Amino acid sequence: MIRSSCTAMLTLSILTAGLALGEEEAGPNQGKVSFSAGFDVTTQYLFRGIFQENQGSILQPWGELGFSLFESEGAIKSVGISFGTWNSIHNGPSSDGPFATGDWYESDWYAGVSVGLPGNLTFDGSYVNLLAPDVAGTSFFAEEFDLSLSYDDSGLWNLDIAGFEGLQPYVLYVVEVDGASDGAGNGGDSYLEIGISPSVNVINCETAPVTMTVPVTVGLSLDDYYESPLPPAGDGDDETFGFFLVGVDFSMPLSFVPSNYGAWSAHAGVNVVFLGDSTIDLYDASDSTNGTEVIGTFGIGFEY
Repeated sequence: MIRSSCTAMLTLSILTAGLALGEEEAGPNQGKVSFSAGFDVTTQYLFRGIFQENQGSILQPWGELGFSLFESEGAIKSVGISFGTWNSIHNGPSSDGPFATGDWYESDWYAGVSVGLPGNLTFDGSYVNLLAPDVAGTSFFAEEFDLSLSYDDSGLWNLDIAGFEGLQPYVLYVVEVDGASDGAGNGGDSYLEIGISPSVNVINCETAPVTMTVPVTVGLSLDDYYESPLPPAGDGDDETFGFFLVGVDFSMPLSFVPSNYGAWSAHAGVNVVFLGDSTIDLYDASDSTNGTEVIGTFGIGFEY
């Protein structure tokens, strides 16, 4: 069955290769500057478990520019900086609300630094500004600092599983310096996220391999990040548990695109999100949830 799938994908790659402009192959980007971009189409938008939209079309384009500043064999393995933007464009009820003036629901921009540390650790720090461009009277959502630490545990495993590179655990700490993602507060709220994202190759094919990733994430409030019920209906009591997510995502390179146009890939997956009491209460008042939401996503991206 796997060989048949591989043969079909190889045939698709051959048939579509003629659509690409130019057949000459160039090597991967070896410079100090990189660029990546893409888009996702999703059936529902929950931001850290907090409801945003579940109707109409939801398109989420993004782009990032990166600079590699330093690499060595010393204590600091590498240093890089990045600048990027992420957006969410809706045509559902969120674009027709009393304060909405268009479909551009959210536009975030960020600047970050990444530092490779000893012991296969990587530290990432970012300043993030979350905006609502088409909200009348204000364009401000929240402003935050994101600090994360990830661990490459691929060297700890001795499993004969193609594509398996460990659990890839990480921890993310977020502090809001102004505004609030749940719509209440003037900064100071903090959030903790813990997750893993193990991957395996489910179709081993040189031209069109398919990788399956299983993300598992838990989102927690450290200080007033998830408040329920929100004022004026209540006092906004802090709830620690926000959500638990488990999913499956399949990705494959679009090998018919010549490498001098960058490395293109596509992915599709499903996430199941189990909401806490606070995120259930923050769900849109016109909808209802039993505390479990299923979200499908498809996307295409490239990096160069």
